[in-house]
Amino acid sequence: MSDHGNTKSERKTNRDFRIGLDARMISHSGIGMRIRGLLKYLGPIAKKEKIQIYLFGDLKTIQNEGISCHEFSGFEQDQNPITTKNKSIRKTKDFSYPVISYLAPIYSLSEFLGHPWMERMDLLDIPHFNAPLPYLNKSIVTIHDIIPFRMKEFHSNFVKRIYMQIVFRLIRSFSKKVVSVSEHTTMDLKSVFGFSKDKMKLIYNGIDHSVFYPATSTEKRIF
Repeated sequence: MSDHGNTKSERKTNRDFRIGLDARMISHSGIGMRIRGLLKYLGPIAKKEKIQIYLFGDLKTIQNEGISCHEFSGFEQDQNPITTKNKSIRKTKDFSYPVISYLAPIYSLSEFLGHPWMERMDLLDIPHFNAPLPYLNKSIVTIHDIIPFRMKEFHSNFVKRIYMQIVFRLIRSFSKKVVSVSEHTTMDLKSVFGFSKDKMKLIYNGIDHSVFYPATSTEKRIF
């Protein structure tokens, strides 16, 4: 039986809702911060709502960013509650994400195809515009800005602009939803690429209060 057939069969069962998150850029500065911040809180909350989060990326890279995770070993294993020797459900602090190995280079032709296991997800969280084209209809794509396209005087790479033109039009037509992180990006997507209001959702970036907080008197003196 094909994977596609398995997917249809699984939807009839009472399994957890599956969300796949592309975590390949977790070590990057801007987008990586967004991924790290999300994973810091998302997993345990999702588990309570019968949602299983799967990460697509490199296990060691994700672990090096301080995210508790383990190698994916099959959907049946991850579907079952993680238990201790006393058969009690693990506490929130012990939560661990399953990682599906996905090593396609960023902005490569291979990432256009995505990963075969993306077919088994109910929803995909894609934190950048380099989205997997076969699975756009289940992808929520976050777009932070279109600076490489908008500010040509600072980004002279013609090939990248052509790449963005093609990908953004495909995202506009076939993605499930587009998340914009600012009013300015929302306006750019409307005016430059013709995105509709219904296609987009404006969600501002959150603040990690472990990083950004009112400085203490001691910290102010040191600064």
